Amino acid sequence: MTLKETYQKREESIKEALNLLETKIKRHRDDFNKNPNNWCYVGDLSFIEKNIREINQFLGTN
Repeated sequence: MTLKETYQKREESIKEALNLLETKIKRHRDDFNKNPNNWCYVGDLSFIEKNIREINQFLGTN
């Protein structure tokens, strides 16, 4: 596999992971709406938000 093919494969994998994350966050929201007094859901989103911010910092501030 060439460098370009490997890059494209990784990029596609990331896009798929982001789509899956969006689906899981929607499901998470549904679960929260069934139990809106449970702060664990907020903690879960804080963890996800922190990791996304770290990834964005890693990629630069453009």
